Amino acid sequence: MQNKFLYILLLCSLFSCKPPEIEPPKPPPDYTFLKSVIGWYWAIDSCCYMDIPLDLNFDGVATTNIANEIGNWPALRATIVARIDHFNKVKSDYWIDLGIDTPGHTMDSQGNLWSFGTFNLFLIGFEIEIDEYTHEITVTRDDTDYFNDYYHQKYGQLQSIRFGGDNNNLYLEYEQEFYTPEGWQTARCFYELEKIADGVLPPL
Repeated sequence: MQNKFLYILLLCSLFSCKPPEIEPPKPPPDYTFLKSVIGWYWAIDSCCYMDIPLDLNFDGVATTNIANEIGNWPALRATIVARIDHFNKVKSDYWIDLGIDTPGHTMDSQGNLWSFGTFNLFLIGFEIEIDEYTHEITVTRDDTDYFNDYYHQKYGQLQSIRFGGDNNNLYLEYEQEFYTPEGWQTARCFYELEKIADGVLPPL
């Protein structure tokens, strides 16, 4: 009987399940990456283009270079600001705001063009989260969600946002409608912006 009992114990020890491996918790972030990306950005003209050639300035020549096509090119700008939520005391992390000055046609509230080939800038705000470890960006609030189709047509919709390169340049992808000699056409616009000034990360 004793030998049988020892045999059962041996079998149990051989086939018993190992306890699940618990991934060690991540160290608290020091916000090194966040500190490197907050600030003010300006579009690099030569790195702003569309996925299809369009004639935006009505000169009879369609190209993919959006800076060249917009004659009075109002260079796209962006601002990334980190702030503290003073009203929600439970939250101990930062709120990160992204503001983008997006070029759009000069139109009235009814969607009628004032003149062909002219553009102005419109500030669109987003609230984003930045993973300090993977550097991934998640848009948690988009001002354009509250806009009607007129604003989507005028200023487009943000499709993707990321940082990259040695200097953490900002890369934006928009889907936007433009008025051309052929009428309204939809294009994917790709913008690369470089930082021109650093921001300040407030202490928690």
